[in-house]
Amino acid sequence: DTSKVTAVRVMALSQGLINGRAMDMMRVDVRAKVGATEIWQIVNTTVDTHPIHLHQTAFQVLDRQAVNVNAYLKALGTAPGIDPTPYVTSKPMPAGPDEAGWKETVRANPGEVTRIAMKWADYAGNYVYHCHILEHEEHDMMRALTILPAPAV
Repeated sequence: DTSKVTAVRVMALSQGLINGRAMDMMRVDVRAKVGATEIWQIVNTTVDTHPIHLHQTAFQVLDRQAVNVNAYLKALGTAPGIDPTPYVTSKPMPAGPDEAGWKETVRANPGEVTRIAMKWADYAGNYVYHCHILEHEEHDMMRALTILPAPAV
């Protein structure tokens, strides 16, 4: 249910990096709480398709849009990840039938922003998200995420 979104995050993929940063598993780039609903915008500025995998949660693919990569990269500069909305060049393309239902890995196509929605349900702890291409996973396309316990009520 995207009406209860608590955060929208941007993950910009470029030159083997996520949001312009090298991998450092001691640094946590994403912190969320159990029960939070998030939308991630995965902007692929590379010429390769990246299968992005998230641990601890399943998600649904919402849509994709083409992005003016050169303009986005110029605006991105050294910023971590900026909203791709001003740089989209097509209408949203809904996920195809092969992407219906709950997923753990999504195809981030070159020159597109892929939007996914997830709810961090059930388990607090430390996890990772990464590109599922082994060479990318072992280098700089892996990040730490922490899911914090839900506040006591």
